Amino acid sequence: MAFWDKTPTEISIKQGGPAHGCLTVILFIFGAGMIAAAVAFFLGTIEAEFIKDDTPAITFFALFGLIWWSGSVSSRRNAQDSVVVIDSMRRHVRYRASSEDADIIIPFADLSAAIIHETVKTETRTGSIRSESDSSTQVTKTYSYRIYLQKKDGSIFWLYTFNQKNTALEHLRLILERIEISCIDEAGGDLARNFNNPYASPSARSSPGKVSDSVVVKEGEEGAIGINLRHQLYGIRGTVSALFLLALFIGCPVWFYFANKPLIPGWFLAIPGVFLFFALFTVFIGGRRYSLECSKESVAVSIRFWFPLFQLMFGKRISIPAPVLKAVRVNRYDGGNFHLEISIDKGYKLPRFTGASFNTGSVRMLPRPVVSDDLRPVGLWSAYPIAKRSKGPRINDLYVIEEMIQNFYGLDVTLA
Repeated sequence: MAFWDKTPTEISIKQGGPAHGCLTVILFIFGAGMIAAAVAFFLGTIEAEFIKDDTPAITFFALFGLIWWSGSVSSRRNAQDSVVVIDSMRRHVRYRASSEDADIIIPFADLSAAIIHETVKTETRTGSIRSESDSSTQVTKTYSYRIYLQKKDGSIFWLYTFNQKNTALEHLRLILERIEISCIDEAGGDLARNFNNPYASPSARSSPGKVSDSVVVKEGEEGAIGINLRHQLYGIRGTVSALFLLALFIGCPVWFYFANKPLIPGWFLAIPGVFLFFALFTVFIGGRRYSLECSKESVAVSIRFWFPLFQLMFGKRISIPAPVLKAVRVNRYDGGNFHLEISIDKGYKLPRFTGASFNTGSVRMLPRPVVSDDLRPVGLWSAYPIAKRSKGPRINDLYVIEEMIQNFYGLDVTLA
C-alpha cells in the first residue's frame, strides 16, 4: 500500500508501513495456532488413529510456531518505508529506500516522459451445468494501471500500480501538473502529450558517489576494470539457523514418517521433498555470484555458484564484444526493486541456456518493454529495498556501476 501526500511544492509517495503491520499480525496468529496444536498433541487433546508416535508432530508444530512468532517480531523490526518525492521547487525526483540509505536524485532535466500502461489479465473458467450436458465458460478480465517515469536514457522508474483507471489517471494528472514532460498514454485516458523538456541540466551534476562494502572494484592491465560482488558469509549463526530450518522442514517429516511407518502412506515423503526443492531453489537464487570485467575489446560477465553442483550445471561466462554493447541501465520495476541491465545488439546471439541462467530471478516478464526492439537486455545485479545492508549491493551501488560502465565505454546516455 502507498500513501500519496500533496503539498504546494511536493508530491510524496510513501510505501510500506501498514503492510508490515498486517504481515506481523498474520505471522503472530499463525505461530500461535501452531504452538496451540503442539500443546494439544502433548496433552492428548488431539488424537489420531494413524499416529503411533506423536513426538515428531509435537516437535514440528512447536518449533514451526516459534519460527512464525519470531518472524512476526523481525518483520516489524526490519520494516522499511521507501519514499519517492516529486519536488517541483528543487526540480528533481528523489528516492530513499530507507533511513539508512542516501537519497537518489533524478533531475527533471533527465526525464523524457511519464507513462501510464494498462495491463489486462484474462482468466477463463469452465464449469459444467447441472441441467445440461454442456459446459459454461466464464471469462474474467482484471485491469491494472502502472505509472512510470521514463528517463532520457530509456530507463524507467516505477511509481505505483493502480487497480482503478480513474484513480490512476487522477494521480497521473497530478504528476503532469508538476513536471513539464511528455506523456505516453497506453491506457486510453486522453492524456498523451509531446513536450520538449524545458529544464536545464544542473550546473553541478551530483555523482552517485562510491560503492558500498558489498562491491569490490579492481583495476587491471591496460586500464581494464573488474567489478565483483562481495556477499557476507553466513557465519556460525547463519549456518546454525540454516541447519535448524533443514532439520525442521525436512528432518521432522521424515522422522514422523518412519516413526509411524506402518500407518503412514509412502506419498507422505513428498512433503519433505517439496521443502527440499524450495531449499535448493533458495540456494540457487541466493548463491549466485556475479562479476564484470570491462576491457577495450569486450565486456565479460561471469556467474558463479558456491554450491558445486550448481556451479557445474549453471556456472557461465560470456564475453560480449565492446561494439555490441549499446547501453547500460538501472530500472525500477513493479514493486520497487531495482535491476541493473546491459543492452546489446539484438543481432548478437546468446545461447538460449546462457541467457536463461543470467536472467533467472530478474524481472523478465514485464508489463511493457523498456528497450527498443533492436536491443536485447541481459540482467546483471538486483537490489531490493527490504534487503539488509550486508546482504548484497545497495540501490546506489547499481547507479555507481552504471556510471562506471558508461564512462568506460563512452556509451550514449541519451539512447532511448
